[in-house]
Amino acid sequence: NGEKIRDLSLTEMYWLDIDPTTNWILKAAVSGVGGPIVLDDIPPVVTNFRMTVHMEITNKFTNVAYSPYILRGVEPGSTSFGASSWTSVTFKITGDLQGGPEGRARWLPLRWFVFAPDESKKNLSASFDDNHEAVVDVWDPKDEYNAVWTKGWSAYPDPVWYCWGLNDFNAPVEIETLLPDSRYSE
Repeated sequence: NGEKIRDLSLTEMYWLDIDPTTNWILKAAVSGVGGPIVLDDIPPVVTNFRMTVHMEITNKFTNVAYSPYILRGVEPGSTSFGASSWTSVTFKITGDLQGGPEGRARWLPLRWFVFAPDESKKNLSASFDDNHEAVVDVWDPKDEYNAVWTKGWSAYPDPVWYCWGLNDFNAPVEIETLLPDSRYSE
């Protein structure tokens, strides 16, 4: 959906563990959506779409950049990494029908993630590669095994737009740790 460059809100800075007195911006994109890819080794047979997520936090003045490494929780002192109950923020791959029924819910989450710090290097991410990218698969949103299937998307021939979200809305179906390779097995 193209790269988005924008200032971070104070809430987002808190979630991403960024000092609000600095001049950090977020560069993020979902690109290279390809598919469907048939997974015949996972019964039942499903299809999915593969995309690349790029996320970096960068300084406006020095071009220093790093990948998100943690999401702070809603409750003080908590983080979404390893949360036993859902009380915090998740990074989501979302989808929306390009057409479809009027009054439908927009940008529904298709897969929920938390970021992971690299335990061997303080404040570095284990969720993204050196280019601040992760490859992610999502089940076809029109497949009966996808969380949004109950929204009736399979009845519409319209393509799906994909984007990302970082918020505390829409409780997860399943929280996963984002890895540089978050593909389903092939």
